[in-house]
Amino acid sequence: MSTSGMHSGLFTLHFTPVCAAEEERVAASGSMSASTQNSAEFGDWHILLRFAVENEVLSVRPQGKIFVMGGECGTNSSSEELVVIPGLGRVPRPVKDRHVSVVMRCHCHWQYTEAFRFDVCFDKLEGVVVGMKGTTLNDVTISCEGSQAYGWYIGESTVRVEGKPFVLPHRLRFVLDPYVGAQCTMCLDPVYAQGYTCTECGAVEYCSQKCQAAHMSGGHGLLCPILRRTYTQRSGKVLTETEKGTELVAWWRCLENACYSILVDFHNSLGQPIEFFLCTLKPAQEEGLRYRFIVREGATPGAVRQEELVEFACTVFRAVSENSISEGCTSLAAACLNYIFVFSRHIESIVESHVLYYYSYLCEDFEGTICSVEEYVTYARPMHELGIALIEFALKSPTALLFWQRIKLAKNVFINLYNVNTSCHCSKIKELVTAIPGQQRETLSLLYEGLLIMASRPKRRTRFWSRRKCLRTA
Repeated sequence: MSTSGMHSGLFTLHFTPVCAAEEERVAASGSMSASTQNSAEFGDWHILLRFAVENEVLSVRPQGKIFVMGGECGTNSSSEELVVIPGLGRVPRPVKDRHVSVVMRCHCHWQYTEAFRFDVCFDKLEGVVVGMKGTTLNDVTISCEGSQAYGWYIGESTVRVEGKPFVLPHRLRFVLDPYVGAQCTMCLDPVYAQGYTCTECGAVEYCSQKCQAAHMSGGHGLLCPILRRTYTQRSGKVLTETEKGTELVAWWRCLENACYSILVDFHNSLGQPIEFFLCTLKPAQEEGLRYRFIVREGATPGAVRQEELVEFACTVFRAVSENSISEGCTSLAAACLNYIFVFSRHIESIVESHVLYYYSYLCEDFEGTICSVEEYVTYARPMHELGIALIEFALKSPTALLFWQRIKLAKNVFINLYNVNTSCHCSKIKELVTAIPGQQRETLSLLYEGLLIMASRPKRRTRFWSRRKCLRTA
């Protein structure tokens, strides 16, 4: 298994016609040069799409937003009309009240580099986008099929107009480019323009004056002092969209002694800002959820059901774990994964979060020595949790193929965990010397259980449980 496939996040979709002369030049050279693949070739007109991983399969949000390159203009403070501002430069701007519908046409597993197919549907499309100048097309569907190449996702496109195949003068290709730049704290769109920020804390950015005004009036003033005081150093920022389609903006900060804090912006499903506190060295089962609502002096936080709070916390921890993995903060990722493992009710989310961490940092390449208890916990606990979750996930598999994929991965995880424990057996750290023998025994017990499940795979469930009972009494 590999994590080189597609990932969650924002992507910009560009189209460009390919003329015959260019095809002949590429064929003569025998390979595509880097200049041929420059994303600038695909034009300024683009669609903003959001892909996500749900139940091990890639999905795309049903609506995409069209961006076009604007001129040297800005927004008049007293109206929505654009006014010329020399020197402002040309930046992509969203087309107001125009969206596209996007539908995946195949199941694409997020862990594999495989071809993927999706359709983009327009009520109306300017012909120049697909190489037909001077015409407007109605009821257009562009079917895209491609795979990963040169860091982007590139492939061929075909066009249907009013349900019928539409012949273009040139071949049409597309590029799906991962967006990794700044995002608007209010709407999560890319920030192409500069200068829309908070001069006090410097922790927020906006794509327009409208978003800046909305966020400032909505409650940023309450969080601004906290951001300025706590979240300016040794910190990170998370901007994403939850599976329910709501925005999530959060900041995390490294404190002392493997402790962390996570501040969630007021623009969330709870409707109020909240701050979580975690410690990598303290098990979530014992600590429980540690949090506080951020309210104005003399005010009381709004009532939130415990189940809703726990589910929201797991959503936050999953987003923060993914971000901290990309930022290289493994200790925070391990702490978030521990809370997800303890509090989440969705086994799919537990496995997906832990698998991403496992293939990003752990896998089968562990070598060297563990230098601290925090480092050991960062390695060992996520693997232990992943192995247990995979056994449960395998037993719930709807097909034999999925069962064997999951149970074999669980077996490999426990073997790697045993290797990590063995490497720490001669450690000079007193706490590890005391804990390692017990960890080794538990790992072997779980490995035996996994092997037993693989060996039995019974037609009758009672036979499996009788064999498992025999193992426990052995």
